[in-house]
Amino acid sequence: MAIPSAISKAMDDIHDAVTNAIIDSMSVWEKAWAISGRDESIASWIQIFKAPKSAMASNVINQPSISRKYGTWTLNGSVTVADACAAQAVADTVDVDIAAIASSRSAMSGPKPNPRAGLEAMREFRDTGGFRKYPGLANWWRQARAHTAETVLILSRDRKTRMTAARLMSGIGDLLKNLREQVPPDYLKQSSDVFTALEKKGSVGLKAFARRASAVIRQAEGLNGNDALRLWDKTGTRPKATNKKPPANRTKKSER
Repeated sequence: MAIPSAISKAMDDIHDAVTNAIIDSMSVWEKAWAISGRDESIASWIQIFKAPKSAMASNVINQPSISRKYGTWTLNGSVTVADACAAQAVADTVDVDIAAIASSRSAMSGPKPNPRAGLEAMREFRDTGGFRKYPGLANWWRQARAHTAETVLILSRDRKTRMTAARLMSGIGDLLKNLREQVPPDYLKQSSDVFTALEKKGSVGLKAFARRASAVIRQAEGLNGNDALRLWDKTGTRPKATNKKPPANRTKKSER
């Protein structure tokens, strides 16, 4: 169990992260309004609660607050908690109604989906060193983790997109085992459909992430698995920073 000082530090970090995210999302006019003194923070708090070991757990918020200027008010809502591993969270989410998807021929044709097999294939790809061969994938994965909770929330509310995600998780095992073969067009189409849904329903940050991913998927058309991984690696790798200063313009002094 975390010690109180560690919990306190985490709470401070969460408060700063949320505050900065709100400020970053504000328009120029909203920031000008805030600077004018007409806008102010009434109250803020961080709620800690236990969640089961699952991809998603919802907890209802019913938080009263008292402000001298505005009186007593209450914030009602809910919070979504997702597994830190994006793949695990998605697998758990689509596994909720996987039996219904598998038994519905109208919803899905072909072999019965098995998201767990896809999850195991991804872990094997990571553990055997395939993932480490492409450093750029780590940056894509880091971005995916940042949007895990929101992605899980969207999937839980959108059955059509959740079914498509189930197909993706079911097929990724065969994809990773046959990297020399062309990535099936249907798989790219399904991937594009999921990211399109996330772009339509997500926050500003998730929209931007989904838009970048969709652009890479379009470039992957006709490529085999290895070339597709190289593409994701290239688009995910950040350019190396250089500390070299540009050469100064030197002028020769004329000798007299």
